[in-house]
Amino acid sequence: MPADIRETLAAEDLDWRRDNNGRLLERWFNVNVYYSGYKPMSLDQHLELQRLRRMGIWTPSAPPDPEIKEY
Repeated sequence: MPADIRETLAAEDLDWRRDNNGRLLERWFNVNVYYSGYKPMSLDQHLELQRLRRMGIWTPSAPPDPEIKEY
């Protein structure tokens, strides 16, 4: 991993947000589109945890998946 990964990601994120800063009415009414804008790029943490564990990679404990209801 490059030593300047945080700076690179911050710059790329700023560019992306500049190009995708919401529609006119969203800006006028100050509607936060941050989460909806990044939804397609989000990582499902529980699926990733399962994937890593299946590969035999040690992972720390994690909170339970709220989608799975165990009583």
